[in-house]
Amino acid sequence: MEGALFGLLGLLIAFTFSGAAGRFQSRRELITSETNTIGTAWLRLDLLPAAVQPSARESMRQYVDARASGEQAWDKFVFPALNEMFDIGTLRTHALLWHPPAIVFVLLSALAPACSLLAGFAMAGAVQRPRLHMLTFAAIIAVTVYVIADLELPRQGLFRVVGDDQRLIDLRADMR
Repeated sequence: MEGALFGLLGLLIAFTFSGAAGRFQSRRELITSETNTIGTAWLRLDLLPAAVQPSARESMRQYVDARASGEQAWDKFVFPALNEMFDIGTLRTHALLWHPPAIVFVLLSALAPACSLLAGFAMAGAVQRPRLHMLTFAAIIAVTVYVIADLELPRQGLFRVVGDDQRLIDLRADMR
């Protein structure tokens, strides 16, 4: 019974961690794609008539400011020829909402303490209770579940994609 529960906990942690890490990396790649697309759109503004370029450039600057701060900005700036830029912006915004079903976190939240409890009971049968081992096991499980949750929320916690937004900030600085 204990082996099956520990196996289930291990698989659940492995799959959830792998998914969270993959989504975190995808979000980072989307920032790079969005930055590249915005840079290309910026260069193509040179093709517009000279009279409309200043207002188009200012609108583009406002769009980049909004995207760098994580806002949804496609409703503020509309150019039909810039669909790809907006599509990637939308995809990036939606990627922040991609998470495993809530039941996975409920299961992790229930299974982790249950396995820690079973491990504690199993170790309690020893002549000397290895409290350090019990606490270490519980701490490792708790930290692992925290890291998974942290990877799922890339604008909060320890692991953030906010540093990747620096590419957008650098691009905005080049828009002079």
